[in-house]
Amino acid sequence: IATVGPVNVADSAIFLVKISIPASAPLNSRDTSMVKARSTGDPDIVAAAFVTTISAGAPVAVPWYEPFPSASIDMSRWMTNDGASVASNALGTPSPPYSLLIDGSDLLVSQLIDISGQDAALFMYDFERTGPGFAPESGDDLVFEYKNSSGVWAELSRQYGSGADMTEFEAVQIPLSSDALYGSFQFRISGNGDSNDDWYIDDIRIDFAPSISVFPTTLDFMLGPDESAESEIVIANGGPGTLTYSVQAVPVFDRMSAFGNALFLGNVEPAHPAYPEGYFDELIDVKGVDDHGRGPEVRFDAGGPDNYGYIWVDSDEPGGPVFDWMDIQTTGIEVPIREDSLGDDNFVGPLPIGFTFTYYGVAYDEFYIASNGFIGFGPTDGYQRRENTILPDGVAPDNIIAWCWDDLNPCDGNNTTCQVFYESDGNQLVIQFVDYPEYQADPGDVINAEVILYASGRIKCQYLSIAPGFEVTSSTVGIENVAGDDGLTVVFDADYLKDGLAVEFSAPAQWMAITPTEGEVAPEDADTLLATVNTTGLEEGDYACAINIYSNDPDEEENPWSIPVSLTITVEPQYVCGDADGSGEVDIDDIVFLISYIFSGGPPPDPMEAGDADCSGDVDIDDVTYLVAFVFSGGPEPCADCP
Repeated sequence: IATVGPVNVADSAIFLVKISIPASAPLNSRDTSMVKARSTGDPDIVAAAFVTTISAGAPVAVPWYEPFPSASIDMSRWMTNDGASVASNALGTPSPPYSLLIDGSDLLVSQLIDISGQDAALFMYDFERTGPGFAPESGDDLVFEYKNSSGVWAELSRQYGSGADMTEFEAVQIPLSSDALYGSFQFRISGNGDSNDDWYIDDIRIDFAPSISVFPTTLDFMLGPDESAESEIVIANGGPGTLTYSVQAVPVFDRMSAFGNALFLGNVEPAHPAYPEGYFDELIDVKGVDDHGRGPEVRFDAGGPDNYGYIWVDSDEPGGPVFDWMDIQTTGIEVPIREDSLGDDNFVGPLPIGFTFTYYGVAYDEFYIASNGFIGFGPTDGYQRRENTILPDGVAPDNIIAWCWDDLNPCDGNNTTCQVFYESDGNQLVIQFVDYPEYQADPGDVINAEVILYASGRIKCQYLSIAPGFEVTSSTVGIENVAGDDGLTVVFDADYLKDGLAVEFSAPAQWMAITPTEGEVAPEDADTLLATVNTTGLEEGDYACAINIYSNDPDEEENPWSIPVSLTITVEPQYVCGDADGSGEVDIDDIVFLISYIFSGGPPPDPMEAGDADCSGDVDIDDVTYLVAFVFSGGPEPCADCP
């Protein structure tokens, strides 16, 4: 503190105050000093000012992680807090139960963080706009800023208040620029709205960049029906930062498949058709009143995929499913048709599937039948609903397969021949709807249809006959997951269903399972995944999918890291060894057949192995001698000594 020279009236003078903070001072430690200015001309004239010093603390090392683990903000990790708080009511908090709440113009400034010594680093966080709170308006944004190496605050990320309300958190990952990679990095979070703007933030992380590598790069399986095989996948992290990853098996569509060819030609319906705003507000749900709008025309014979990977293809698409009616009226279990069972606006169940059926990644062994044209796997909220809509719609019922969702009534007095049956053989479940009427239908205005669930996860809806008076243009056909946020609409309130039609739903990668599906890998460490293939319920042929590994590796070319997977299912030929002529028995006719083949150019055994009685690997005169000894002299049976 210095002495200044004379100061004229109405003038001022500048002097400096030096602040020295010891290295041992912790973050947010405070000290206040009083500075006095006394007139040398008149010692009785004194003015004072107070100087408060707040320590920024020593910079902390990365990784820096803030999951907000307690009900209040830990100020040992933050420099300044102006209004921010911790909330416990966010929806789907990534690290429950707490998350940061930025409301209106709140401001939270971090401690100093040392990000020096590496060429790349990541800034990550999860956020939720509105959640259970107040919705921000346009311009009321959530802003992340950082202090660069020049000491200037610069924008790092912005979430716009004009976005849609959120009911779950969204993850954000931002590579930091070179001017952030220094020893005193600092960031701040702020809102620029009013007090009724709620933003929830969780799991803020700063880390050096990881580097992913995966082995093997491809997987190939060759199996028979109803077999399984496993293969290990190693995920390694060669970078200095923690690697986080998630794994998903995704379909691969090629032109050899019906859907793949339709996709290549552009002949595929979207998974989620678009409708004008307010379209569904005009529909009136009044029992017995058909006051539907009209959905879009179904232009093509295939659709999807949805977010999970389900597609649909019908029997009009070349190479699509074959209409193959399965009548179980004489063998199936009949479901009682009465008001206290499968009556009007009602449902029955749970009923046994007879095997484990996987639907949107969840395994089920029971199902429900709803009277209004759909089956489901629970929960049963909304299973009495008669007003059909698009799928998905986010409103109960959820977790359903709609074969003809409409206001139907199996107890209709004008159509008393209605029956429902189900039958499982352990590999497929058939649910058959016989002479099924609408609500207040005229006599004979019925539909005959069935739903078939396969152990492989495929779903087929078949339509044997539809009476001209049955209003198919007021129904929905499609599927929806248990959360009600993913699914496929084949048709909604449009002219599509007809006699002899088959519609098949499938998730082409369902035969592939991966565990675990997510994880973290420390620097210079690795995780091992297990990929399992199961061919139960699959037909002979070639299948393909890809295992996509999504990670926080900032290299866009390696995100996702994709592993092509091929599966070939072959059926071993069935034959009786020594039965060269394929009659089913080994006798003198087989001896004659082989002699004709060997010496006279006769037809060969089919398969050739059937004629190799001595297991030599060749079909020759030795096999004839072998069969003669067996047939006439009590010699050993054909192939008795085969390995």
